[in-house]
Amino acid sequence: MASRPSPLVAALAGAIAGLLITLTPPGGDPGPLAGTALRMDVEEVLERSDLVVEGRVLSISGVDVGGVICTDVELSVDRTFWGADQPARTVRLPGGVLPSGRGTLLPGMPSVSEGEDLLLFLGPPSGAGLRMPTGLGQGKYRLVTERDGDRLAVRSASDLVLVGGGRARQVNGRDVVDYAELVGRIEAAAQSRRAGEASGR
Repeated sequence: MASRPSPLVAALAGAIAGLLITLTPPGGDPGPLAGTALRMDVEEVLERSDLVVEGRVLSISGVDVGGVICTDVELSVDRTFWGADQPARTVRLPGGVLPSGRGTLLPGMPSVSEGEDLLLFLGPPSGAGLRMPTGLGQGKYRLVTERDGDRLAVRSASDLVLVGGGRARQVNGRDVVDYAELVGRIEAAAQSRRAGEASGR
């Protein structure tokens, strides 16, 4: 059963991801929860990220870290666009479900499934190793291959309200982009960021 975000997780969301709001409709009934984040393009998401990786989810497990429920995601890393390059790593994300069935749902957080191919944009780790996806649901793309062989990157944000402009194509509530185009933009943004850091900008 899902519970409201703990104050610690909410604070981390504010510090790392920028803005996390639980929306309450008039009348005070909590109703459906939604997260709110600043709409960012891929270049902005990379600029605000501490780690950007592409890989496959090998396993997921819920853990209790000082009373905060988190999910440890074991990844086989195919490519690292930003951050230390490691062939495998475990990423700790806020929210999740423990083996006991107790869990925490954070509005706007992307879901992760075992066996999924994905691209993750993550903020810096907290003292407990917790990383927040950059821009909440904007920080994760699921990678899929269609029957005709086309590779696509799909970003789902059904419980995320984005504030600001954007140029993504909406398909059934999801942003769908060509994989090669997305990777090209990520690589160009990473190269630009490295050049800026090298020049001291």
